[in-house]
Amino acid sequence: MSEYWIETVSGKRFDFVDTMPSMFTIPDIATHLSNLCRFTGAVDRFVSVAEHCIHVSSLLPENLKLHGLLHDGSEAYMNDLSSPVKALCTEYKRIEKKIQSIIYQTFAGHVPSRDEAAMIKWADRTSMRSEAEQCRSVDCKHWPIFQEDAWPMSIEIQCWDSIAAKTRYIEAWANLQ
Repeated sequence: MSEYWIETVSGKRFDFVDTMPSMFTIPDIATHLSNLCRFTGAVDRFVSVAEHCIHVSSLLPENLKLHGLLHDGSEAYMNDLSSPVKALCTEYKRIEKKIQSIIYQTFAGHVPSRDEAAMIKWADRTSMRSEAEQCRSVDCKHWPIFQEDAWPMSIEIQCWDSIAAKTRYIEAWANLQ
Protein backbone atom coordinates (compact mmCIF):
# COMPACT_ATOMS: atom_id res chain seq x y z
CA MET A 1 0.00 0.00 0.00
CA SER A 2 1.42 3.36 -1.03
CA GLU A 3 0.89 6.62 0.78
CA TYR A 4 -1.54 7.74 -1.95
CA TRP A 5 -4.90 6.31 -0.91
CA ILE A 6 -8.40 7.30 0.11
CA GLU A 7 -11.02 5.51 2.16
CA THR A 8 -14.25 4.65 0.34
CA VAL A 9 -17.72 4.91 1.84
CA SER A 10 -17.57 1.19 2.69
CA GLY A 11 -14.28 1.63 4.52
CA LYS A 12 -12.02 0.09 1.87
CA ARG A 13 -8.63 1.64 1.24
CA PHE A 14 -8.33 2.64 -2.39
CA ASP A 15 -4.70 3.04 -3.45
CA PHE A 16 -3.95 5.17 -6.51
CA VAL A 17 -0.50 3.66 -7.06
CA ASP A 18 -1.02 0.00 -6.16
CA THR A 19 -4.55 -0.28 -7.55
CA MET A 20 -6.06 -3.77 -7.48
CA PRO A 21 -9.46 -5.05 -8.66
CA SER A 22 -10.40 -6.03 -5.10
CA MET A 23 -10.46 -2.33 -4.17
CA PHE A 24 -13.53 -1.69 -6.35
CA THR A 25 -17.14 -2.41 -5.41
CA ILE A 26 -20.35 -1.51 -7.21
CA PRO A 27 -21.94 -0.13 -4.00
CA ASP A 28 -18.94 2.20 -3.52
CA ILE A 29 -19.06 3.30 -7.15
CA ALA A 30 -22.84 3.85 -6.97
CA THR A 31 -22.65 5.81 -3.71
CA HIS A 32 -19.75 7.99 -4.75
CA LEU A 33 -21.17 8.78 -8.21
CA SER A 34 -24.64 9.50 -6.80
CA ASN A 35 -23.13 12.24 -4.63
CA LEU A 36 -21.16 13.91 -7.44
CA CYS A 37 -22.85 16.63 -9.45
CA ARG A 38 -22.35 17.04 -13.19
CA PHE A 39 -20.70 20.18 -14.62
CA THR A 40 -18.65 20.70 -11.42
CA GLY A 41 -21.91 21.72 -9.76
CA ALA A 42 -22.66 24.55 -12.21
CA VAL A 43 -26.31 23.54 -12.57
CA ASP A 44 -29.68 24.89 -11.49
CA ARG A 45 -30.97 21.39 -10.77
CA PHE A 46 -28.74 18.68 -9.25
CA VAL A 47 -27.94 15.88 -11.68
CA SER A 48 -25.57 13.21 -10.43
CA VAL A 49 -22.86 11.39 -12.30
CA ALA A 50 -24.71 8.16 -11.39
CA GLU A 51 -27.85 9.33 -13.19
CA HIS A 52 -25.71 10.42 -16.14
CA CYS A 53 -24.18 6.92 -16.35
CA ILE A 54 -27.61 5.30 -16.31
CA HIS A 55 -28.73 7.52 -19.21
CA VAL A 56 -25.55 6.77 -21.16
CA SER A 57 -26.14 3.05 -20.65
CA SER A 58 -29.75 3.36 -21.85
CA LEU A 59 -28.61 4.81 -25.19
CA LEU A 60 -26.28 1.94 -26.03
CA PRO A 61 -26.83 -1.48 -27.62
CA GLU A 62 -27.11 -4.43 -25.25
CA ASN A 63 -23.46 -5.46 -25.58
CA LEU A 64 -22.29 -2.01 -24.40
CA LYS A 65 -24.87 -1.12 -21.75
CA LEU A 66 -22.63 -2.30 -18.91
CA HIS A 67 -19.70 -0.31 -20.28
CA GLY A 68 -21.96 2.75 -20.47
CA LEU A 69 -22.99 2.32 -16.86
CA LEU A 70 -19.34 2.03 -15.82
CA HIS A 71 -17.86 4.65 -18.16
CA ASP A 72 -17.31 7.27 -15.43
CA GLY A 73 -16.44 4.76 -12.71
CA SER A 74 -13.01 6.30 -12.17
CA GLU A 75 -14.74 9.49 -11.04
CA ALA A 76 -16.05 7.58 -8.02
CA TYR A 77 -12.49 7.53 -6.73
CA MET A 78 -10.91 10.59 -8.39
CA ASN A 79 -13.82 12.98 -8.75
CA ASP A 80 -13.76 14.73 -12.09
CA LEU A 81 -12.10 17.82 -13.43
CA SER A 82 -13.73 20.25 -15.80
CA SER A 83 -12.74 19.41 -19.37
CA PRO A 84 -10.41 22.41 -19.83
CA VAL A 85 -8.50 21.59 -16.64
CA LYS A 86 -8.38 17.88 -17.41
CA ALA A 87 -6.82 18.65 -20.81
CA LEU A 88 -3.94 20.35 -18.95
CA CYS A 89 -3.35 17.53 -16.45
CA THR A 90 -1.53 14.68 -18.16
CA GLU A 91 -0.77 12.77 -14.95
CA TYR A 92 -4.44 12.94 -13.91
CA LYS A 93 -5.48 11.56 -17.29
CA ARG A 94 -2.95 8.72 -17.02
CA ILE A 95 -4.23 7.70 -13.57
CA GLU A 96 -7.84 8.05 -14.69
CA LYS A 97 -7.23 5.81 -17.72
CA LYS A 98 -5.53 3.17 -15.55
CA ILE A 99 -8.37 3.12 -13.01
CA GLN A 100 -11.07 3.12 -15.69
CA SER A 101 -9.37 0.22 -17.47
CA ILE A 102 -9.30 -1.83 -14.26
CA ILE A 103 -12.99 -1.07 -13.67
CA TYR A 104 -13.90 -2.18 -17.20
CA GLN A 105 -11.81 -5.37 -16.87
CA THR A 106 -13.17 -6.18 -13.41
CA PHE A 107 -16.87 -5.63 -14.03
CA ALA A 108 -17.36 -5.85 -17.82
CA GLY A 109 -14.61 -8.28 -18.79
CA HIS A 110 -12.81 -6.05 -21.27
CA VAL A 111 -11.82 -2.50 -22.09
CA PRO A 112 -13.94 -1.19 -24.98
CA SER A 113 -12.41 -1.34 -28.45
CA ARG A 114 -11.89 1.90 -30.37
CA ASP A 115 -15.26 1.47 -32.14
CA GLU A 116 -17.03 0.61 -28.89
CA ALA A 117 -15.41 3.60 -27.17
CA ALA A 118 -16.70 5.85 -29.96
CA MET A 119 -20.25 4.60 -29.38
CA ILE A 120 -19.91 5.18 -25.63
CA LYS A 121 -18.56 8.69 -26.32
CA TRP A 122 -21.55 9.44 -28.54
CA ALA A 123 -23.95 8.34 -25.76
CA ASP A 124 -21.93 10.32 -23.20
CA ARG A 125 -22.13 13.48 -25.28
CA THR A 126 -25.82 12.97 -26.03
CA SER A 127 -26.50 12.72 -22.30
CA MET A 128 -24.27 15.72 -21.60
CA ARG A 129 -26.08 17.84 -24.14
CA SER A 130 -29.47 16.88 -22.67
CA GLU A 131 -28.22 17.67 -19.15
CA ALA A 132 -26.92 21.07 -20.25
CA GLU A 133 -30.19 21.93 -21.97
CA GLN A 134 -32.41 20.81 -19.07
CA CYS A 135 -30.41 21.50 -15.91
CA ARG A 136 -28.72 24.83 -16.60
CA SER A 137 -30.49 28.15 -17.06
CA VAL A 138 -27.43 29.68 -18.75
CA ASP A 139 -27.48 29.25 -22.53
CA CYS A 140 -24.91 26.60 -23.47
CA LYS A 141 -25.37 26.87 -27.24
CA HIS A 142 -21.87 28.34 -27.63
CA TRP A 143 -20.21 25.18 -26.22
CA PRO A 144 -18.32 23.15 -28.83
CA ILE A 145 -20.58 20.14 -28.20
CA PHE A 146 -23.55 22.17 -29.46
CA GLN A 147 -21.72 23.02 -32.68
CA GLU A 148 -21.56 19.38 -33.76
CA ASP A 149 -24.16 18.16 -36.22
CA ALA A 150 -25.07 14.61 -35.23
CA TRP A 151 -27.52 14.96 -32.33
CA PRO A 152 -30.60 12.99 -33.32
CA MET A 153 -32.08 12.76 -29.85
CA SER A 154 -32.50 14.24 -26.45
CA ILE A 155 -33.22 12.30 -23.28
CA GLU A 156 -35.30 13.38 -20.32
CA ILE A 157 -33.13 14.11 -17.30
CA GLN A 158 -34.85 13.22 -14.03
CA CYS A 159 -32.55 14.97 -11.51
CA TRP A 160 -32.85 12.21 -8.94
CA ASP A 161 -31.60 12.89 -5.44
CA SER A 162 -28.48 10.99 -4.41
CA ILE A 163 -30.36 8.15 -2.68
CA ALA A 164 -32.56 7.51 -5.73
CA ALA A 165 -29.56 7.74 -8.06
CA LYS A 166 -27.59 5.24 -5.97
CA THR A 167 -30.54 2.83 -5.82
CA ARG A 168 -31.18 3.06 -9.56
CA TYR A 169 -27.48 2.61 -10.36
CA ILE A 170 -27.32 -0.58 -8.31
CA GLU A 171 -30.56 -1.81 -9.93
CA ALA A 172 -29.18 -1.06 -13.40
CA TRP A 173 -26.03 -2.99 -12.49
CA ALA A 174 -28.08 -5.97 -11.27
CA ASN A 175 -30.24 -5.95 -14.41
CA LEU A 176 -27.14 -6.11 -16.60
CA GLN A 177 -25.73 -9.19 -14.87
